[in-house]
Amino acid sequence: MGMTRRTIDIPDEVRRRVALQGAEGEAWVESLEPLITALKREWKLIVGRTLRGGSGSIVLEATTADGRQAVLKLPVPWLDPERRQLGVLLAAKGRGYAQLLRHHEESGALLIERLGPALSELGLGIDVQLEALCATLLQAWTVPPDKRGLPVR
Repeated sequence: MGMTRRTIDIPDEVRRRVALQGAEGEAWVESLEPLITALKREWKLIVGRTLRGGSGSIVLEATTADGRQAVLKLPVPWLDPERRQLGVLLAAKGRGYAQLLRHHEESGALLIERLGPALSELGLGIDVQLEALCATLLQAWTVPPDKRGLPVR
């Protein structure tokens, strides 16, 4: 993907998905460094390491000017062109989902509250994990859907 030196760490899963798009994928990767620089300045962020686990976006640790722990999520644009995830997060207002702190209309970048470790990493029994997941889903599913089946903004 080009010869430009990059400082952003792109997870292999995302890199493979982006490579399938050819020139469009390469252009998106090339846009990331300037985008991150602009968002750091505009949103007054300190951006840290890349987090692992997904294949549809690059997720970076971030800290806001007031010290709040967050993640900066840079979604692969062609995977969610209608920005349904943004719609869900706006509608949920942190109820059953991580709270959306900011979003960037042009790029689709999201600044989201940073949650703790995954349930699977806490050494809890499967019954306790399932109870926690069900309680979270009960909160998340209280957002009324619109006519397309999406939560309303």
